[in-house]
Amino acid sequence: MEYFLKRFTNFLTSHPRILIISLFVMSLVAIYPASQIGTDFNLEGFFPENDPTLTQYEQVAELFGRDDNTIIIALEQPSIFDADFLSTLTDFSDSLLKLPHVSEVRSLYDASQIRASENGGIEVNPYIQHGESVSEKVQQEMLSDSLVKGIYLNDEATVTAVYVDIFEDQNNYPSRAEFINGLHRVIQKFGFEEESYISGIPYFRNGYVNELNAEIVYYVFTGSVLIILLLWYLFRNLRDVTLPLLIVWITILFTVAFIHLTGGYFEIMSSTIAPILLCVGIADSVHMLSKYNDGIMQGLNREESIFEMIKKMGLATFLTSITTAIGFSTLGVSNIIPMKNFGLYTAAGVMLAYVVTMLFLTPFLYTFKQTKRQRVFTMLFYRKTSQQLDKVNAFIARNTKSIVVIGTLIAIVFSIGIFELRVNSKIFDDLSDDTELMRDNTFIGSELTPQFPVEVVFDLHEENGAFNPDLINKLSRLEAHMKSYEEVEKVVSFRDALVRVHEVLTIDNEPFYAESEAQVSQYALLLELSNGDLLERFLDFEYRYLRVTALTQDVGSAKINQIRSELTDFLDKEFSDYDYVLSGTNILVADLTENIVFSLNSSILLAIGFITIILFLMFRSPSLAFIALLPNLFPLIVTAGFMGFAGIDIKPSTAVIFTISFGIVVDDTIHYLSRLRLEMNEKSDMLHAIDVTTNRTGRAIILTSMILLIGFGVLGTSSFDSTQYMGALTCLTIIGALFYDLLFLPALLRMYFLRKLG
Repeated sequence: MEYFLKRFTNFLTSHPRILIISLFVMSLVAIYPASQIGTDFNLEGFFPENDPTLTQYEQVAELFGRDDNTIIIALEQPSIFDADFLSTLTDFSDSLLKLPHVSEVRSLYDASQIRASENGGIEVNPYIQHGESVSEKVQQEMLSDSLVKGIYLNDEATVTAVYVDIFEDQNNYPSRAEFINGLHRVIQKFGFEEESYISGIPYFRNGYVNELNAEIVYYVFTGSVLIILLLWYLFRNLRDVTLPLLIVWITILFTVAFIHLTGGYFEIMSSTIAPILLCVGIADSVHMLSKYNDGIMQGLNREESIFEMIKKMGLATFLTSITTAIGFSTLGVSNIIPMKNFGLYTAAGVMLAYVVTMLFLTPFLYTFKQTKRQRVFTMLFYRKTSQQLDKVNAFIARNTKSIVVIGTLIAIVFSIGIFELRVNSKIFDDLSDDTELMRDNTFIGSELTPQFPVEVVFDLHEENGAFNPDLINKLSRLEAHMKSYEEVEKVVSFRDALVRVHEVLTIDNEPFYAESEAQVSQYALLLELSNGDLLERFLDFEYRYLRVTALTQDVGSAKINQIRSELTDFLDKEFSDYDYVLSGTNILVADLTENIVFSLNSSILLAIGFITIILFLMFRSPSLAFIALLPNLFPLIVTAGFMGFAGIDIKPSTAVIFTISFGIVVDDTIHYLSRLRLEMNEKSDMLHAIDVTTNRTGRAIILTSMILLIGFGVLGTSSFDSTQYMGALTCLTIIGALFYDLLFLPALLRMYFLRKLG
């Protein structure tokens, strides 16, 4: 092995300029594919093919249209029924209809009234005619109409909604972006900038991605600047400041190019790869530089120091890269496509960081020498750190048992908090409430009926099955049950339309009760003849499939799953003669949350299994492998327990923290144990080997921890709640890992070897 490493070192030092030029040429080539990478946020893309929930959702969409292709524009006015505003609303709606990718625009003019006709039937006509004033009577009728109030008007008639549907086959990021740009131009043209609020799932998806992409650039830039300042403060050495960052920037460039060339694109999860690689990828070069500077401090020349760096840190860095890559690549077993891509691409980025570090750090070190003044600053940092770590070793020797007991008790106490964790995610999740996107959504949700459906679609098994009077009467009980949940704002169904017809045709105002199939079919025929569009909301063409829609607030997957479970029990009992499916975006997100969290749990367990095997192979001892595993698990337990105590929900964006943190925590432990194994081979005194390892490896661990704290600490300034949590909780894990790697692990090893020695 030493012969091979010597040959490898000679190769790197014999052709430094060629390697450096090759790196920059490859970087220039990678710029084009990296710049072409696309972005999208497609909820269905999170599901595997043939997933039952997705299949049912698509079946409902095929029958009744999608519930996630509508953008809502709420306009606030002192009086919506003002003649001048209504005239402007017409022009505004017409302008929206002319925008690209728009299939339909619905406004207050589409609100229809059911009235008795002169021939004894009914007619469905718009409440408002273009160019006509709206009487006080019509205004009151509209505000008492359940299909108007909350949909087109708020209670005070000061807010009206315009609904814009995007063509289903054009509901993608580029098409939505083109429409949204046009929408803002139309709003500006009509002077509605201050009076308009925009929401809807398509709008949120693009806004989410735009915010995320902008913040990624901010994270990488700000994190890089702060890391530069830290390294400069510590080393006053241009080489040791620029080399780690140059390597990690090139790694990010190569990774983004690789994602594009393999058909990938940025979506919610893969968009975080760049800031993760900035924090994680820089550790390789920092550890290598630390060992190189060790050699210089011990009086070795450049060539000897480089060889010692590759000999002692090459394998350790390879192991840390492999273990980190394993941690992320275990996500590849997930059936959640974006999560699988995130794991595999991040793992590829970690290994690219290792290859770039090994191939190009040495040529840079060999080509660009330190000045005598720079070397003094570097040695000053290492000497000061060594002095402090000598004190740490003395502290551990005096308090070995206490450190082990305290570290174990901390993990036990925080493990209690794990039982308080709750799985919960919302449709409009992660963004802070003070962002414009969420302020608009909150306003619309408070003034109008929210557009997050839980839908029941019945298969009645026969044509005209919807005319069954027993079914219609049962729907009243179903609606009452759905309305019993305070999270449900409105329930609409075929029965509502029948009630409206009944009220128009009867004089005595008796409550509607379906008496016969003939009565129901007659009411339906009258509706179809007057306005078939109204029935299309609730029934298919053959009247075989019937839809009941409950519109809810964005209350989170935990509550939706509770409603779903209770509603399923109710339907199984009351509608046992019919097949049905529960669907809607709310159901889709609830299922997705459960699937993602389950996948993350599986991947973490798989990663722990792989890491345990690696630790066992390193020491050939189950006891040492178990000891080495504890400093990796305890920081994660502390973080999970803290989340439970603090009431931070487990959702896709917070659950992935454990995969990221595990990869980070393992790095320091592997570096420590790899150095310990080398020291144990060279020294017969095991306790002295532990002290030397803590001193030498501790410097690099402290430095990389400081860099990681800065890199992930920057995430705490994000406008995304999820990103803030990622930053804060990962920093907590890093601090925990620092304690467990530099205090708990050496103390535990001392206890183990003291007991073994008798």
